[in-house]
Amino acid sequence: MYLPNLKLDHVAIAVSSLDPYNLNNIETISDQGVRVGFIGNLEIISPLSEESSVSRFIKKHGSGAIHHIGFRVDDLIASISELKSKGIQMIDNAPRAGARGKKIAFLHPKSTGGTLIELCE
Repeated sequence: MYLPNLKLDHVAIAVSSLDPYNLNNIETISDQGVRVGFIGNLEIISPLSEESSVSRFIKKHGSGAIHHIGFRVDDLIASISELKSKGIQMIDNAPRAGARGKKIAFLHPKSTGGTLIELCE
């Protein structure tokens, strides 16, 4: 898989609670069922409920596990289109709102060797 101008945006760690981290600027992203805070390029995410996908991830992998890796792209719509044309399975076929006002889309781990990848614009 090749995407031009691909740069690391962040690495996300899933935790049971953001409280011990004393983070500023915590965001709630309701449609993803998470609260999010940042320390530089480290995104710390916690579930809003027991039913969220992040809560299920923590139950399986433990609190403090890497949840996903985010990469910055110049044109998210073009990147999604290119990936789909190459047979990459997307979780998001169109951009959606993410943390820090970015547009995001996730690639399915089945197409990335088991790692959840987020593209950010």
